[in-house]
Amino acid sequence: MCSKWIILGAVSLSVLATADHAPAQQANLDLQEKCSKQAKIAFDELSFQYRDRTSFTNHYNVKLNRCLIETEQFALPVSPDIFWTYKVVSDAYEGTVFATYAWHSDKVKKYWEMPPVECKVTLSSGDEEVCTSSEEFDKMVKVYMQ
Repeated sequence: MCSKWIILGAVSLSVLATADHAPAQQANLDLQEKCSKQAKIAFDELSFQYRDRTSFTNHYNVKLNRCLIETEQFALPVSPDIFWTYKVVSDAYEGTVFATYAWHSDKVKKYWEMPPVECKVTLSSGDEEVCTSSEEFDKMVKVYMQ
């Protein structure tokens, strides 16, 4: 086998690289599958007042070696005129929270005039950053969910 690598030169390297990626790719798929199952377990264990208006997505982040879950809930706890949106990104195994977002509508103001009640993301550096909109929150959590 080594003699083939020497004779084939660059071709052997691409074959070697493909062969090396296959186990890593399979391990990655296995981790994604485990993460999906764990995220469902974590979601089921969380208590939501409005479970029928709550959803989640999960992602295994290879760089961070973490299984992450993002939950999103839409609620009408106060009155039919005011609704709330909550988003949380956390580790599906440990429960460590990396990002939180909470916003509610207003009877008088337009939705774009209402800033979030809470919007913060823990950056990969460990620093916590405050955000000012749902779009900014989504952009900041891409570090975790991609």
